Amino acid sequence: MLICVYSMDTHKKKVLAVPPSTNDKANWVDLKATEIFIKTCFDQITKGERVGTCFTKKGWKDIVSQFNALTGRNYDKSKLKNRYDNLRKEWRVWYTLFGKVTGLRWNSEKNTVDAPDEWWENKVLENPLYGKFRDKGLPFANELTTLFKDVVANGEFAWAPSSGVLPPNGHLGNDDDDDVYLRSVCAL
Repeated sequence: MLICVYSMDTHKKKVLAVPPSTNDKANWVDLKATEIFIKTCFDQITKGERVGTCFTKKGWKDIVSQFNALTGRNYDKSKLKNRYDNLRKEWRVWYTLFGKVTGLRWNSEKNTVDAPDEWWENKVLENPLYGKFRDKGLPFANELTTLFKDVVANGEFAWAPSSGVLPPNGHLGNDDDDDVYLRSVCAL
């Protein structure tokens, strides 16, 4: 938000940038802000500030600081944590829908699959949340897959590489077929 101030003494106009208040609702309509947020999360992960699925206190402090500096916003940890949690929920729905699907063409314009109406109708009956990806895919799907894939319990495995403990029976959950499919779908 910009505020224009006129000084009676100097007869000059001064434009001041005022970041939004932390009491205001966070605005995530601008995809650039989400992109910056994801990059700040990656930055903290590479610095070792995420343990399992959670960022450390220092990690969150740095995410808040870096995000606000890069965007000019004034969001507190709770707003950014809510965004992180919502991105994880959206990604989980997207990945559950497309993570193991084969035989469908990727539509790069829509960023989703081209599937017959019957396929979509069945999927929406299975989970109504799938419907949102029919005409438009998940923004930053590749980045969110990198961010969440091995640290989100998806019903198959509940193990994170950063846990420091091997999963039961030594099974690491490396399902190469899933990775190959996801790369090929996202690359089309």
